Amino acid sequence: MSSEKSVIDAIAKIKQESGSPSILINSGCIRPMKLFMDDSIENWDKSMNVNARGIFITCRAFGKEMAKTGSGSIINISSIYGLVSPDMDIYEGSSFETEPDYPFIKGGIISFSKYMASYFAKSGVRVNVVAPGGIFNNQENPFLSKYTNRVPLGRMACSDDMKGIAVYLASDASSYVTGSVFPVDGGWTAI
Repeated sequence: MSSEKSVIDAIAKIKQESGSPSILINSGCIRPMKLFMDDSIENWDKSMNVNARGIFITCRAFGKEMAKTGSGSIINISSIYGLVSPDMDIYEGSSFETEPDYPFIKGGIISFSKYMASYFAKSGVRVNVVAPGGIFNNQENPFLSKYTNRVPLGRMACSDDMKGIAVYLASDASSYVTGSVFPVDGGWTAI
């Protein structure tokens, strides 16, 4: 996603096989800062070069292509950590924590998506954001226990929890929705 040529080639292939693209779900993200606050500036730069550059390249290329047809839906995937700061207590006793570049990128996705929604609105292209909470991936205890105790619905998300909002935002049911952020977090950001 951070290679402009690769993105343009993908759009050309989509057009050849299926016609002009009408939906983009932008969910790519690398997480190179495994040493967290003790990691190198080179890994910070790598994150920015792939994550920030990638969201710009894909949104711009797909947005311009969709604008030619006068419609389309771009759905960018952020995180609850783009909306609120991490609760560092849930990581205590675990072998991991949230990397410092992650909330920076995820918060930037939200602001950038609002900009893109405004920019492409006149062309009929909608841009919205899904901000998932933590997704269960066999995380270790005590993290899992602390996380689920913090969430009003009492569990982590599963990948199926993201399908409904993605279908809604991709469909004509959301034809009057742009520039919005949808937390799918079991109530994490409500408290």
